[in-house]
Amino acid sequence: SSKGREERARMIVLGRILQRRFERKRAMHRKRTRIAQEIVDTESSYVRSLVELQELYYLPMQGENLLTKDELKAVFGNLIVILRYNEVLLMNLEARMKSWSPHTRLGNIFLEMADFLKVYVSYVNNYENAMTTLDAAKRSRKRVASFLQGHQQNMGITSYLIMPVQRIPRYNLLLEELVRNTWMDHVDHKDLCGALSKMKEVAEYCNERKREVENMNLVWQIQDKIHHPQLLTPHRRFVRDGHLTKLRHDWSIRSPRESGDLRYVVLFNDALVYCKPRTLSSEFSFRRLLTLDTVANQPTATQIHGEPYFILTTPEREYAFGTESVAERDAWIADITSALKQRPRRRVTVAQRMSIVHDKGFVV
Repeated sequence: SSKGREERARMIVLGRILQRRFERKRAMHRKRTRIAQEIVDTESSYVRSLVELQELYYLPMQGENLLTKDELKAVFGNLIVILRYNEVLLMNLEARMKSWSPHTRLGNIFLEMADFLKVYVSYVNNYENAMTTLDAAKRSRKRVASFLQGHQQNMGITSYLIMPVQRIPRYNLLLEELVRNTWMDHVDHKDLCGALSKMKEVAEYCNERKREVENMNLVWQIQDKIHHPQLLTPHRRFVRDGHLTKLRHDWSIRSPRESGDLRYVVLFNDALVYCKPRTLSSEFSFRRLLTLDTVANQPTATQIHGEPYFILTTPEREYAFGTESVAERDAWIADITSALKQRPRRRVTVAQRMSIVHDKGFVV
């Protein structure tokens, strides 16, 4: 009968719909499994790195009295608390993965973690203090400098210290992906959404600070590379670097071949530094630091000996730097001009400017 045919047709359509739903959920489960495993793998790597930081730096520096109690607290913050918590978190995640199925929950684990996130916020807020404290100890005590130098074959201390700052945004990305691949009626969906909501607030804050922290780490690494006594300051930010040709004082009476020297040049938001490459080394010899307060106006684009150059003018003299291309020169000019515009200008005397430019004890 027609009624029977309609019923069979309806059942066929319903069966196809259910089949498509099943296939979609099966595909989501495969992705969900992959994401869950990535969470566990990255957590394992993260915890292992925190343990290395503790064993390579924290415990030796504490045991050898390289840092005072206050300095240890300032540099490492609540790192040990974070390590202990994440060891437990990893253990719980691994336990869930051992009995993994389409119905396994992870959301409740991260929902419980939300109450612990304030410890991460505290760590992030302390990071600038950690870096300046470590830098001061390194500059004032040879034992600290020697200890850090001796550990350069391992990952540097700053590469370890930044990891908790980077971890929260990573959790946020992984949870977002997990929510996208968890169907609405899954037992884990509500908890995952709740955990993501709480994680997102902290992740946004950490992301803002992460850029500053990573930039501060870069300044620290450059300071080590060029052996400058005190490049790291709370408000100094890296802008760009590169190898440029710096013309000598008497370049106008020399031949093009003799008039320039290769220099490693670094632009910060408040200064420009140039250094001489060391033979058979990846390090550099510091030559001069020009604070942007001493620069009279924005750089001038020009050509010298047929090559693109830009000129910085200070009360003392002009500095000419050559680039590989016009595009590179224009990029340097744009970044220096931007830094000059954003840098609040202080009122200083010519004598003070000359003192800043010369940076006593170093030769051009």
